[in-house]
Amino acid sequence: LDRKTVQRIIRRNLSGIKWCYQDALQRDPKLRGKVTLSFTILPNGKLEKPEARNPSIKDEKLMTCIKGKMGRWRFPAPKDGGVVRVTYPLILKTR
Repeated sequence: LDRKTVQRIIRRNLSGIKWCYQDALQRDPKLRGKVTLSFTILPNGKLEKPEARNPSIKDEKLMTCIKGKMGRWRFPAPKDGGVVRVTYPLILKTR
């Protein structure tokens, strides 16, 4: 899979992550920071081991929510039936 395809699908699914972040802001209005999303796209387009990490954000409920949303994402099958490892930085901040 090329970067543009991966980026397009992540962006298409950001509303779920925004929902998780809005929920977390109810608990901590000053919550912000960079979260690193990482996952493997399997040959069938499903994700394996979705992770959301930032050691300085201590809101485990937020990270669990993001991982849950990521688990629903679907990508096109990688060419040649391989797997694709993805690391994607995401900035969480209020406007």
